[in-house]
Amino acid sequence: MSESVNHFVNHYECDRCGRKWTDIWSAMCDDDCPSCGAQHVSPYRSDDAGFAASKKKLGRRKNANLAKDRKSPPPSQA
Repeated sequence: MSESVNHFVNHYECDRCGRKWTDIWSAMCDDDCPSCGAQHVSPYRSDDAGFAASKKKLGRRKNANLAKDRKSPPPSQA
């Protein structure tokens, strides 16, 4: 039986470089900027993800969001 936890889609904007991104967490918590590495960026908005996800499901969704938030397209995997 897997552990299920409610999650939040947190929306961030870096004060240092202006990068915007989203990430899924089990709380409305600070994150580090994926572009410049600025630490402790607080979310300007958090939405209830509307689902309870196991850690395995969360990993797939988080990876999809990270790919979507990149400034340039991911490299081709030929």
